[in-house]
Amino acid sequence: MIRMKTCSHCDPPGPEFDTPAWKNSSNECLLGSHAPPSGRYGTYELRIDFTDFDNINTFAKYNLFKVLGESDKYKLILGDFVGGTAGDSLTYHKDMNFSTKDQDNDQSTTDCSHVYKGAWWYNDCHFSNLNGVYLRGEHASFADGVNWKTGKGYNYSYKYTAMKFRPT
Repeated sequence: MIRMKTCSHCDPPGPEFDTPAWKNSSNECLLGSHAPPSGRYGTYELRIDFTDFDNINTFAKYNLFKVLGESDKYKLILGDFVGGTAGDSLTYHKDMNFSTKDQDNDQSTTDCSHVYKGAWWYNDCHFSNLNGVYLRGEHASFADGVNWKTGKGYNYSYKYTAMKFRPT
Protein backbone atom coordinates (compact mmCIF):
# COMPACT_ATOMS: atom_id res chain seq x y z
CA MET A 1 0.00 0.00 0.00
CA ILE A 2 1.22 3.50 -0.76
CA ARG A 3 0.34 6.31 1.58
CA MET A 4 0.11 10.01 0.87
CA LYS A 5 0.60 11.97 4.07
CA THR A 6 -1.34 15.21 4.53
CA CYS A 7 -3.72 14.63 1.66
CA SER A 8 -6.56 17.12 1.86
CA HIS A 9 -8.65 15.78 -1.00
CA CYS A 10 -8.94 12.39 -2.63
CA ASP A 11 -11.34 12.00 -5.48
CA PRO A 12 -11.75 8.39 -6.60
CA PRO A 13 -12.68 8.02 -10.26
CA GLY A 14 -15.65 5.76 -9.59
CA PRO A 15 -17.75 4.16 -6.85
CA GLU A 16 -15.62 1.00 -6.80
CA PHE A 17 -12.74 3.11 -5.44
CA ASP A 18 -14.79 4.80 -2.70
CA THR A 19 -13.64 2.26 -0.12
CA PRO A 20 -11.44 2.16 2.97
CA ALA A 21 -8.62 1.03 0.66
CA TRP A 22 -8.70 4.51 -0.86
CA LYS A 23 -8.97 6.73 2.26
CA ASN A 24 -8.38 6.23 5.94
CA SER A 25 -9.81 7.97 9.00
CA SER A 26 -6.95 10.50 9.07
CA ASN A 27 -7.86 11.59 5.52
CA GLU A 28 -4.61 10.19 4.17
CA CYS A 29 -5.03 8.99 0.61
CA LEU A 30 -4.11 5.36 0.24
CA LEU A 31 -3.43 3.45 -2.93
CA GLY A 32 -4.31 -0.10 -2.10
CA SER A 33 -5.66 -3.18 -3.73
CA HIS A 34 -8.53 -1.42 -5.51
CA ALA A 35 -6.93 1.88 -6.45
CA PRO A 36 -6.27 3.25 -9.92
CA PRO A 37 -4.47 3.55 -12.20
CA SER A 38 -4.93 -0.01 -13.36
CA GLY A 39 -5.24 0.78 -17.04
CA ARG A 40 -8.97 0.17 -16.89
CA TYR A 41 -9.52 3.93 -17.08
CA GLY A 42 -6.83 4.73 -19.66
CA THR A 43 -3.21 5.74 -19.29
CA TYR A 44 -1.68 8.00 -16.69
CA GLU A 45 1.45 10.02 -16.16
CA LEU A 46 3.15 10.19 -12.77
CA ARG A 47 4.74 13.05 -10.88
CA ILE A 48 6.40 12.42 -7.54
CA ASP A 49 6.89 15.47 -5.33
CA PHE A 50 9.42 15.63 -2.51
CA THR A 51 9.93 18.12 0.30
CA ASP A 52 12.99 17.85 2.51
CA PHE A 53 13.38 19.16 6.06
CA ASP A 54 14.74 22.48 4.75
CA ASN A 55 11.45 22.83 2.84
CA ILE A 56 13.23 22.45 -0.52
CA ASN A 57 10.91 20.96 -3.16
CA THR A 58 12.02 18.60 -5.93
CA PHE A 59 10.16 16.27 -8.28
CA ALA A 60 10.44 13.39 -10.73
CA LYS A 61 8.09 12.87 -13.68
CA TYR A 62 7.28 9.78 -15.78
CA ASN A 63 5.21 9.63 -18.97
CA LEU A 64 3.37 6.40 -18.09
CA PHE A 65 2.27 4.90 -14.79
CA LYS A 66 -0.08 2.11 -13.90
CA VAL A 67 -0.33 -0.67 -11.37
CA LEU A 68 -1.69 -4.06 -12.41
CA GLY A 69 -4.21 -5.91 -10.27
CA GLU A 70 -4.00 -8.41 -7.45
CA SER A 71 -3.56 -11.44 -9.76
CA ASP A 72 -0.48 -9.71 -11.21
CA LYS A 73 0.87 -8.88 -7.73
CA TYR A 74 0.32 -5.14 -8.31
CA LYS A 75 3.12 -5.00 -10.87
CA LEU A 76 4.49 -1.51 -11.57
CA ILE A 77 4.18 -0.48 -15.23
CA LEU A 78 6.33 2.58 -15.79
CA GLY A 79 7.20 4.61 -18.85
CA ASP A 80 10.16 6.90 -19.37
CA PHE A 81 11.59 9.37 -16.90
CA VAL A 82 10.88 12.72 -18.53
CA GLY A 83 12.57 15.07 -16.11
CA GLY A 84 12.70 16.52 -12.67
CA THR A 85 15.09 17.94 -10.13
CA ALA A 86 15.02 14.77 -7.98
CA GLY A 87 16.42 12.58 -10.76
CA ASP A 88 15.28 9.07 -11.67
CA SER A 89 15.17 6.51 -8.87
CA LEU A 90 12.06 4.66 -10.01
CA THR A 91 13.02 3.16 -13.39
CA TYR A 92 15.05 0.51 -11.52
CA HIS A 93 11.70 -0.71 -10.12
CA LYS A 94 9.94 -0.93 -13.51
CA ASP A 95 8.00 -4.19 -14.00
CA MET A 96 8.50 -5.23 -10.37
CA ASN A 97 5.76 -6.77 -8.26
CA PHE A 98 4.72 -5.06 -5.05
CA SER A 99 6.29 -6.62 -1.93
CA THR A 100 5.06 -6.41 1.63
CA LYS A 101 6.24 -8.06 4.83
CA ASP A 102 3.85 -10.95 4.18
CA GLN A 103 4.32 -11.09 0.37
CA ASP A 104 7.99 -11.25 -0.65
CA ASN A 105 7.75 -10.61 -4.41
CA ASP A 106 11.14 -8.95 -4.95
CA GLN A 107 14.08 -10.16 -7.06
CA SER A 108 16.49 -10.47 -4.13
CA THR A 109 17.52 -13.38 -1.94
CA THR A 110 17.01 -10.85 0.87
CA ASP A 111 13.46 -10.04 1.98
CA CYS A 112 13.68 -6.36 1.04
CA SER A 113 10.45 -5.23 2.73
CA HIS A 114 11.73 -6.57 6.07
CA VAL A 115 15.26 -5.20 5.70
CA TYR A 116 14.16 -1.77 4.46
CA LYS A 117 11.06 -1.60 6.63
CA GLY A 118 8.38 -0.81 4.10
CA ALA A 119 6.28 -2.19 1.26
CA TRP A 120 7.44 -1.23 -2.26
CA TRP A 121 8.10 -2.42 -5.80
CA TYR A 122 11.46 -3.88 -4.81
CA ASN A 123 13.87 -5.16 -7.40
CA ASP A 124 17.15 -6.27 -5.77
CA CYS A 125 16.34 -4.26 -3.43
CA HIS A 126 15.83 -0.52 -4.17
CA PHE A 127 16.87 2.86 -5.54
CA SER A 128 13.75 4.36 -3.95
CA ASN A 129 11.40 3.52 -1.12
CA LEU A 130 8.66 6.02 -0.40
CA ASN A 131 7.14 3.70 2.21
CA GLY A 132 10.22 3.49 4.40
CA VAL A 133 10.48 4.66 8.01
CA TYR A 134 9.85 8.37 8.61
CA LEU A 135 13.29 9.25 10.02
CA ARG A 136 13.23 13.07 9.85
CA GLY A 137 16.08 13.92 7.51
CA GLU A 138 19.64 12.63 7.71
CA HIS A 139 20.02 9.28 9.42
CA ALA A 140 22.80 6.78 10.10
CA SER A 141 20.86 3.65 9.15
CA PHE A 142 21.20 2.52 5.54
CA ALA A 143 18.32 2.96 3.07
CA ASP A 144 15.42 2.30 5.44
CA GLY A 145 13.91 5.78 5.44
CA VAL A 146 11.71 7.53 2.90
CA ASN A 147 14.55 7.39 0.36
CA TRP A 148 15.20 8.50 -3.24
CA LYS A 149 18.75 7.58 -4.27
CA THR A 150 19.20 10.25 -6.98
CA GLY A 151 17.76 12.90 -4.69
CA LYS A 152 19.13 13.03 -1.15
CA GLY A 153 20.42 9.45 -1.22
CA TYR A 154 20.07 6.45 1.04
CA ASN A 155 20.83 8.26 4.31
CA TYR A 156 18.14 10.91 4.09
CA SER A 157 14.43 10.47 4.81
CA TYR A 158 12.10 13.03 3.24
CA LYS A 159 9.61 15.12 5.17
CA TYR A 160 6.91 14.79 2.50
CA THR A 161 6.39 12.82 -0.69
CA ALA A 162 3.37 12.51 -2.95
CA MET A 163 2.80 10.25 -5.93
CA LYS A 164 0.38 12.12 -8.19
CA PHE A 165 -1.05 10.68 -11.36
CA ARG A 166 -3.36 12.07 -14.00
CA PRO A 167 -4.80 10.85 -17.28
CA THR A 168 -2.72 11.49 -20.39
